[in-house]
Amino acid sequence: MAVRLAAIQASVATTWAYLQSPQILPPTAMHVGLASLHNLHALLQADEEQLFGWWRAALLLSDTNYALLLDSLGSTLFDQYQLRLSTLRDLPDVGAINSLNDIHAIVANAISIGAPRYNAGDIVGCCTVYWATMMALVSAPVMRGFAGHARAIAPLREIVEQQPPPLPIIGQGVDEFAWQLRHALDAVIALHV
Repeated sequence: MAVRLAAIQASVATTWAYLQSPQILPPTAMHVGLASLHNLHALLQADEEQLFGWWRAALLLSDTNYALLLDSLGSTLFDQYQLRLSTLRDLPDVGAINSLNDIHAIVANAISIGAPRYNAGDIVGCCTVYWATMMALVSAPVMRGFAGHARAIAPLREIVEQQPPPLPIIGQGVDEFAWQLRHALDAVIALHV
């Protein structure tokens, strides 16, 4: 069975629209968000032959038993589920990486989406794009070795593998987190071999 990213994102978009409905009560919304992530995780686990960066990132994002640094942007479990669903919607279709140019193009695309969100005041939306891209790149297999891969992935891996702090990131901390992600992406763009 080949799960496609577009199908996952369509399912997540449907769930997202339902969760934003004014008729849904908060306890119901939380259970729907959790059920959606659990169902997605089960679907992805059933397709373990996938070797795509997006698939590995989606598997991790849908695993609610695994705490991610990204979760710190949400102060409640429901906020965290919504963050994960939003990040899944922003996940780039990264398969395998074959060159530093591939990495540069993926990062440049993320910045072209995240920066306008940030400038429009959607700082969390900027973070989800950057985080999704970083996770997909860190998770992507390399089909053949190439110069600069380890150095390009290192600043991304350093961030996505951090343990979340005990308290949520709020206020100015969200802005600082967005810039931490952006600086890591900028470091990748600046890398030339």
